Amino acid sequence: MQGYNANALVDEKRQVVVHAEAFGDGDDATSAGPMLQGAKRNLKAAGCGSEPLKGKVISADTGYYSAENLEACRDEDVDAYIPDREFRKRDPRFVEAMRHRRSVDKHKQRYKSKKRWFGVEDFHMDERSGKLICPAGQGLYIRNRNFETEDGYKAIAYQAPKTACRNCKLRAKCLRKSNTVSRQVHVFYGHRPGSLADAMKQKIDTPAGRKMYGKRLANVEPVFGNLRAQKRLDRFTLCSRGKVNIQWRLYCLVHNIEKILHFGKSFGMAA
Repeated sequence: MQGYNANALVDEKRQVVVHAEAFGDGDDATSAGPMLQGAKRNLKAAGCGSEPLKGKVISADTGYYSAENLEACRDEDVDAYIPDREFRKRDPRFVEAMRHRRSVDKHKQRYKSKKRWFGVEDFHMDERSGKLICPAGQGLYIRNRNFETEDGYKAIAYQAPKTACRNCKLRAKCLRKSNTVSRQVHVFYGHRPGSLADAMKQKIDTPAGRKMYGKRLANVEPVFGNLRAQKRLDRFTLCSRGKVNIQWRLYCLVHNIEKILHFGKSFGMAA
């Protein structure tokens, strides 16, 4: 299905859209750079100085968490708050969240996890042997201490012996493909020197970081709600990114005019 992903960078004080752009990719992992560049152009044109974004606080949802986006924020010298997808699991405020989950579903059946395969959290480290122990009790040896993903993340790669997985009773829950010889597990380093990803995790996990990120819901989500519910933009009616961009920006322009109308005096305009 042909579709477009609408992004908006919004001012915290008055919810004015400072830049809007539609992308042909549903993933936001590469959107921060173009959005920051677009906002920078618009703010400079509005007379906000030659470096309007320098030192400014930027927050975005977890979809923006990627090495490329973090590098874009660093290059523009903005104070970014972009959490990873696991940040709520580390939040001490949600430690007892599971106790509030309903014990039965709508069919009055006990809640069961939909998890199909074993994850990294199902393995544990044997400090004496240095091996990673799988749910079946078998030890995985270190295959590569300097494993690196395509995104630049480093990890220790562990692998189980072929004989351990060959006739294992838990094989169906551990190996996703029947022709896989043995299980591999990658344990990522938590504190890599110079890592933007690790630095962002440490930043988000502070009380100040969680508070700053929490403001995002009140800043940007009402803008999308206004455009969709009040302006009736529930889908784009044009094709090609160029035309969709025009439509998206026109709607954001109407939104901005409404904001200026409501807050004209604070913008230095006549009521």
